[in-house]
Amino acid sequence: MKKAIIYSLLLSLIFMLVCTVNAAYAKDYRGHKEQPHGGSKYESMVFHKAHLILENEKELGLTDEQVMKIKKIKIDTKKALIKQKAEIELIGVDIKEQLWSDKIDVAVITPLVNKKYELKKAKSLSIITALAQLKDVLTAEQKEKMKTLCKKHKEMPKKK
Repeated sequence: MKKAIIYSLLLSLIFMLVCTVNAAYAKDYRGHKEQPHGGSKYESMVFHKAHLILENEKELGLTDEQVMKIKKIKIDTKKALIKQKAEIELIGVDIKEQLWSDKIDVAVITPLVNKKYELKKAKSLSIITALAQLKDVLTAEQKEKMKTLCKKHKEMPKKK
């Protein structure tokens, strides 16, 4: 009888552990769902749009030059975002270091905070620039076809 209780408790514990791991995998530590490329919605837009364009290159009638430009925009954007995120994170560490000291010097922290948000602004602008560059690669006819493809893509039932 005791063995049956122990086994049922053990199975319950394993079940709870598996459920917890699944939930942790689906969300980041703050409880927010992660974007497909690990970034913001706007970052995701750049990579999603580039992927969608490249995935439909034949239907859109892309030239080899257009394909290379889109791939270059995608790679350059990814590299720039990695660098920008690292710089922002480093400034954040510097700010925390200042906040941990016994006496907080606002005169030292203020420029760090200003720099952090200037970097965030620059990051946002680089994402917007990348989206604009992606759209500029396509001709007017290709943009129209892309709109149609995007509508079809949105109407498709999502896999669960």
